[in-house]
Amino acid sequence: MEEKKEGILMFDIGTGKFWIVDEDNEPITVLEFSDKFEVLFEEKWIETKLLIDSDDNGDLVFKLEGTNLYGVLNGVPARK
Repeated sequence: MEEKKEGILMFDIGTGKFWIVDEDNEPITVLEFSDKFEVLFEEKWIETKLLIDSDDNGDLVFKLEGTNLYGVLNGVPARK
């Protein structure tokens, strides 16, 4: 089995894409909305994917399926 690449989530406003980046903010891998990946949530690795949802004001926000994480997701530990 291929080893998963681990880093943190980062949204690139220039490309409109999420990346998993290393400690120097260098891209490790790009994430598409259909991609499954894992995030560290409540001290466990949880399989998830990116979703777009609306908040209480009707504004669009990013959300991670299977977690209560939404909005600004930069810095969330992730691996793929």
